[in-house]
Amino acid sequence: MTLSRKSELLLARWKDLDLDAGEWLVPAENARTAKPPVVYLSIQVAEMFYIVAEYGEQRKKMLQWWGDYVDSVVTESKVIVGNFGDVG
Repeated sequence: MTLSRKSELLLARWKDLDLDAGEWLVPAENARTAKPPVVYLSIQVAEMFYIVAEYGEQRKKMLQWWGDYVDSVVTESKVIVGNFGDVG
């Protein structure tokens, strides 16, 4: 859909995309040509990138919520670990 090389797409970074303009500037270090190409994104491809970005944000929020939840459970249960010595 982008007519770019697979390796270029796998190395793509958000900072190289301008979804509002529908452009992706492939960095020189990722391009095979001397002049870094500008890939013009179709509306469908730009929409796919928007969906991926939204999924990434939701995933971050979910992982943060899970981490906070685990921290709260461990704190509330007051797990004690240590050497109790002789009991008896």
